[in-house]
Amino acid sequence: MFWNKMRAMYAVCRYGLLTLSVVLLSGCLDLGPSWSDKDETRQVDYYKEQCDQNSPNLCFRIRKSSSDAWGVVEESFSSFGDYAWGQRHTVNVTVAFHDNGSVRDYQVTNLNSSTDITDSEKTFAINLYTDTGILVKNNDTNWQLGGEIAFDCRTACDALSTAVSNQYATRLEFNVTDSGIELNQLICASAESDFSSDCEGESKTSWRVGWFQSDCGLADSALCLVYKVNNSDDYELLQLEEGISGFTPEWGNRYDMDVTVTVSNGGNVTAVRLDEGDSNPDARQGSSYPFKMIVRGSALEQSDGGLVDLYDTTLMLNCSGFCSTLDGYIDNDDWLLLETYVDGDQLRLNSIECNDDSLADFRQCVDDEKDVTWEI
Repeated sequence: MFWNKMRAMYAVCRYGLLTLSVVLLSGCLDLGPSWSDKDETRQVDYYKEQCDQNSPNLCFRIRKSSSDAWGVVEESFSSFGDYAWGQRHTVNVTVAFHDNGSVRDYQVTNLNSSTDITDSEKTFAINLYTDTGILVKNNDTNWQLGGEIAFDCRTACDALSTAVSNQYATRLEFNVTDSGIELNQLICASAESDFSSDCEGESKTSWRVGWFQSDCGLADSALCLVYKVNNSDDYELLQLEEGISGFTPEWGNRYDMDVTVTVSNGGNVTAVRLDEGDSNPDARQGSSYPFKMIVRGSALEQSDGGLVDLYDTTLMLNCSGFCSTLDGYIDNDDWLLLETYVDGDQLRLNSIECNDDSLADFRQCVDDEKDVTWEI
């Protein structure tokens, strides 16, 4: 009995000391970082997208700087009553954070600037999940989007009505007008469960194809086209050596065209077919239209008379003033980022922006270039 009492008293004392230690430590230690509000600047795009596939609301597209990609901000973005569709805005915001450091909300404190988009940027496409009620019919020719902006459905009224009645997921293409927006076409509509396979399988859309090309980044060296779906988007690299079926590009011409795109279930473009070409492409030749392109030294020959063969194309790269330096990089099989422009039947080299024989290190250099918006 005596020893049982002693053991009980020892346990009580030991537990009391531990409890006291915890209390003292919790009173003295900083248990986590402090996330104070920050005053920052954001760019806001000229149209909005559905916040998520379960939401009936629209959310802003924002980015920190012009070198960043646009992203839909699902957190609260308040006090921006001056927002106007069809304009890009730069605003000051106060960013508040959760305890774990993630953004809680943005509050706009000042509108710095608003800029009208150009005519070439007035077309955009967005995905809308209609079972949320994000599209409401006002009358036979007019609809409400996200309870925020009305639009005329023009020639796609019947197709849109059918899609909404069936609660389909849709991809819609809009045009910005002087009075707001209007529906240009219903690109695709499908049950939500089949949307990735139906609408991300084969679909018709409009592309803007750039006036230059860049290394495909594939195992075999080749040059690939750059393109964008919405005119406001950044250029992407079409990683297909065969390019667009039925289309032969000319360097120095920018094209707007209708295409049929085949996309794998994983979201990768596997084939593109030309539906309707551009009979009057935009000529972008001369030093007023420089661009940056990636090439690999292993695909180039040493310069000859100030000219370098550009992969297996008939186009030559005029390296005047840079040939000796370029030859050294070619001999070393470096990856190269070049600034150049189309000059007649040649490309004229403006500068060698960066180079490295390690692709991993070269990628870091490319990431710092705001004019290169595609990965390699």
